[in-house]
Amino acid sequence: MNDSDDTRRLRHGERLHATVLFTDMKGFTAFSHDADPEEVDRLMTSVFGEFTRIVDRYGGSVEKYIGDAMVAVFGVPRVHEDDAVRAVAAAWEFRELVASDYQHLTFRTGIHSGLITTGKRGEHDVVTGHALAVASRLETTAEPGEILVSEEVYEVAREAFSFGEPREVRVRGREEVAIARIVEDRRGRAAQIEQPFVGREELLQELTRRYLQSTGGSAASVVLSAAPGMGAGEIARRFAAEIGAFPRFDGAVIIARPTPYSASPYSAMRYAIRRLLDLDDVSSEGEIRDAVAQTLVPAESQDAVVEFLCNGASEVNPGGLYPMVGEVLRHLTRSDTALFPGVFIIDDLDELSPEERHLLRFVVGSTESKRFYVATSRDLRNQTVDILPNASVLEVPPLTESETAQLIMELKGGTPDEEFVAEMHARTGGNPTFVRELLRYLEEHPGATELPVRIQTVILAGIQTLPEECRDALRRLSVMDHPFRPQDAERVCGDVATDDVLDRLLEQRCLRREGNRFVFADELTRQSVYDSLLHHNKRVLHAAAVESIADDDLPPVVRVRHLVRTGEERQAALTLQELRGRMANFDRRILEPIDAILAGSAVSDPNLVGELLYLRLAILFNTNAPNHETDSSIRRLLRIGLETRSSDLMGKAYAFLLGWHSRNGALAAARRAGYEALRHYERSGAEARTDSVRTFLAIACIRQGHTDEADRLLAALANPSQRYGAMGERALQRYDYPAAYDHTLQSLEATRGDPPQIAAFARAVEYCRLVRILIACRSWRTILAIQPEIGGVTGPWYGYHSAVYSGLAMAAHHLGMPDEAVAHLERAAYYSRQARDHLFWYYGPVSLAMARVEMGQIDAALAELRQLFMDLAVEPYEDALLTTLELTLRALEGRDEEGGRFYLAELDSLITSAAMSGDYDRMVAAWYRYRLGSDDGMGQGDRDSLREAHSLAVTILQCQSDDRFTADMRAGYPYRDILAEWDRAGRPSRD
Repeated sequence: MNDSDDTRRLRHGERLHATVLFTDMKGFTAFSHDADPEEVDRLMTSVFGEFTRIVDRYGGSVEKYIGDAMVAVFGVPRVHEDDAVRAVAAAWEFRELVASDYQHLTFRTGIHSGLITTGKRGEHDVVTGHALAVASRLETTAEPGEILVSEEVYEVAREAFSFGEPREVRVRGREEVAIARIVEDRRGRAAQIEQPFVGREELLQELTRRYLQSTGGSAASVVLSAAPGMGAGEIARRFAAEIGAFPRFDGAVIIARPTPYSASPYSAMRYAIRRLLDLDDVSSEGEIRDAVAQTLVPAESQDAVVEFLCNGASEVNPGGLYPMVGEVLRHLTRSDTALFPGVFIIDDLDELSPEERHLLRFVVGSTESKRFYVATSRDLRNQTVDILPNASVLEVPPLTESETAQLIMELKGGTPDEEFVAEMHARTGGNPTFVRELLRYLEEHPGATELPVRIQTVILAGIQTLPEECRDALRRLSVMDHPFRPQDAERVCGDVATDDVLDRLLEQRCLRREGNRFVFADELTRQSVYDSLLHHNKRVLHAAAVESIADDDLPPVVRVRHLVRTGEERQAALTLQELRGRMANFDRRILEPIDAILAGSAVSDPNLVGELLYLRLAILFNTNAPNHETDSSIRRLLRIGLETRSSDLMGKAYAFLLGWHSRNGALAAARRAGYEALRHYERSGAEARTDSVRTFLAIACIRQGHTDEADRLLAALANPSQRYGAMGERALQRYDYPAAYDHTLQSLEATRGDPPQIAAFARAVEYCRLVRILIACRSWRTILAIQPEIGGVTGPWYGYHSAVYSGLAMAAHHLGMPDEAVAHLERAAYYSRQARDHLFWYYGPVSLAMARVEMGQIDAALAELRQLFMDLAVEPYEDALLTTLELTLRALEGRDEEGGRFYLAELDSLITSAAMSGDYDRMVAAWYRYRLGSDDGMGQGDRDSLREAHSLAVTILQCQSDDRFTADMRAGYPYRDILAEWDRAGRPSRD
């Protein structure tokens, strides 16, 4: 990377979603042609001045004037949650002003929300982006006097304004068609959307309890302290509704809510009095006067009250205004004689103007009767808290994971998947608003990975209440998508990240601690801030992060991601070469940096590109990715191998093809690819790679019936743990349980000599096999005895984890430990869901179904097995499909004979055609044919297979009788039942 000052210095500016307002005078050319230039200048100065005043009041900024056109931006320099609403409100007010004071002028207006960048041109702040072009196009499409908004603006502003039917607008210079709507009217009161109330019941009860306690004492107040989106306002609203529904409640509920862009500094009190009079924001002066006249307000004060409600009385002397507001509230609330104290709710203390804080202090201090005050606040350092009497604080915490699941269930219906809940909870940090918005966004945009604009806006608006040094530190730290140390923060942020700044970010719930490290409170906050960085600034900050974490023990993929985002693709590629262990081969997070490197041109070394492609293919293969995701990579790897005549790259390509064809059931192609991989690896001297090839090749040979060939391949394995493990699997396939048991224990011992990541995977596989052996031998105590060792195996080997915990569940069930059995079964179910994106994913659901059948959960097992049968019917896993059918028959037996016969026919058909079927499968089919009385059409060959099955059952039982399988060993199902039934009948078949 270039070390010049320009490339290492952060640039001024951000990437933001903002709302652009474009308005243009209709007929200006003709007007200016006939009028005196001085008169034109005077008029335009006056109009532009009014426009600027309105835009400023609504929190926007005038971007530029272009002749008779004016451009304003809302969301720059300060982001608000309702910038689109502010823009429409400003356009509406400007149009009303023009119609009133400049009747000979007409403007047409276009408004659009979209991505813009801020920056500087010399000393001037500028805004650029396609959003300006869309707003301009909407303006030129609008009729004179119309305000035309895009669909993006409509979605946000439709609760505050009414709109016409959608129309199509073609954007100049692009093929895209925008949907636009005309603003028709301003709503008097925004619609209140009822949302599920989850995880806040205890807070509501506590608030009610404190209110009831205050009825016999002096005035009291509670401040609900919460981060944006946590629902403090909703708690206050529910509280008001609950108190108002009390029997004999005769107090008054006052709700004051500031309007930040109001022309009056007393917008909260105006809001409160209007609501008490049952007026809304668009009530006319006549309606206001009539409402005031019907109150107990003295006649001599009514004009002043009307003036206050209409215009805000910003110029009125506080000496006269304050007593008037207090008098109005006393007359409207009847609080002097009420049995219950009145309730005064101040929604969003932080937005009160300085003038209104003084007014509120006067109202609180001069109230003779008791009132119970409830306020919401994001920042407890706000001085407004001090004006409330006897204030106490209730923190509004994030939802717990179980509460997040409940919220998702109420929003979507049904029981949500645990993995989905965990991901949603981690991303949103338990923020209910974020959960709702993210769910809605994912429903509208399935598979989307980008962040919903609404969430980003809420987050950025919330953090703008922080001091500038805290905001700056947060922006810089957003590149750290992993836990970071204090020294990392100092390196990335420089002098900005002082201890005081970090403490403030913790206090404001932007960060949290994990041990001695910091991490963002939720991923959505980090991503929102990160997305607002200029791309140049991201590269600079990632470069600082690379230097900072050089001495840290974070996973190497963290450094790789920083390197890629810095632009150091070659160094990232070299680092990825160190991640070839099996742990990395299961980590889909690595795909992002790999794809970024392969898409660029910084890495030209074919061997390095080949390594990246092979790692990418291994991850896709191990995480059960669809074939279309792998096709281009395998073709590219083959092409590079052919062009460079590299045996190493050709060996990698054929090794992957071995696994790919095996997974897809193309066993002949897999066998050929396996021998080609061995040949190329031997030519290139890459002997270390041949063990995995021989293992997969042996499996393909076994499935094709080439068992002697498979045995020779397995005997040639150099790695002891792989060799013993393969021998254990082979013995298990022959139902030689003592040999399988011995070889599995030898493999587990041999893993001690493997590298840690490889050993972790191998031990997961071996413990899974060990549990399968012990289940077959019904050695339940032995399974529970190895539970501590099983618990020590970690890693993303979810199918294997599910299988072993299913075994533990069966063992606990048979040994009379129901609570432990249920706990193990729940954990097995969790891992089974996690396994869906991994190779051999079916280990989890097959084992789980076996446990459910053993534990008598037949209905649940049948539902899962039928779904599993459908999933496996399109996969080449004949062995798993046969097992699934066997388990289905077991679950159906004695409950649904007709269903049993149907599935038996499916099993017979598969046995005939499947490459993996053998004596065991024929024995199972024969046994169920016997039990279900389905021997119609049974020929001599079928009867012979029954006799062979009887002989096989005897052999298996002899294997199970090995003394090393503890004294509680019983014969596994169905062998003992087969022998007992047939021996009682004195024959091995029904004839």
